[in-house]
Amino acid sequence: MYVGGGFQYMDTMQVNYIARWVGGNFVDTCGTAVGVFENPTAMNQVVVYPNPASVSITFHFFDSQQSRSLIIYDQLGREILREETNENMISLSVESFAEGIYFYTIISENNFLSSGKFAVRH
Repeated sequence: MYVGGGFQYMDTMQVNYIARWVGGNFVDTCGTAVGVFENPTAMNQVVVYPNPASVSITFHFFDSQQSRSLIIYDQLGREILREETNENMISLSVESFAEGIYFYTIISENNFLSSGKFAVRH
């Protein structure tokens, strides 16, 4: 089974967010994941919660305060929301969103790009 998440290390070995698990300790790594991370220690990371969301979704940025664009797309790739902010946290209402999966892209002023997905369940 491949396991992905907000971990950078297992025991003392660097695994870069994804590892293969066979029932015990990890076996090896399989590359760096891009998207939502639980560990805010690295630059330009974001935590998105709650997921799934029913009333609002929060994007918490752990990089220095800078200008960024947050773009949300529906399952068909249509842009449904765009927010420009320089805050380290932004909460958006999802009460008017239909239930389903949504995708986001974050573009910072230094051209860092992050993307991921979240679910809306009412």
